[in-house]
Amino acid sequence: MRLTIPFSTAQESVTGIDLGLFGRSKYFEGIQLNLLRSDVKDELSGMQIGVYNTAAQADAFGLQVGLWNEAGRLNGVQCALINTVGEMSGIQIGLVNRAEELYGFQIGAINIIRDAEFRFFPFVNIGF
Repeated sequence: MRLTIPFSTAQESVTGIDLGLFGRSKYFEGIQLNLLRSDVKDELSGMQIGVYNTAAQADAFGLQVGLWNEAGRLNGVQCALINTVGEMSGIQIGLVNRAEELYGFQIGAINIIRDAEFRFFPFVNIGF
């Protein structure tokens, strides 16, 4: 377990629970519960819960829950007001969902899949 209250430092690898205001690591396996920001650079396996969750350049497997989620490559679920991903296999649930490539579903008011035949579709969008 890593407790990062009030300050956080970047770690090479974290396994377990990361609890604090900001959490940053290169490799992460477990649950990141950071109030303001959870950030993983290379590989995420588990959950990120916070206001802003990012695995923007990482390979991620799991769940992101927050106000804003970003992932480079994700197998799993994103649930937030705004979700963005490069390549995804799974489900995005939010007000605005954006994916470069998606093999799965988007549920929200604005759903965008850049490489799909129908790039924009409100409420429910399917990529395959």
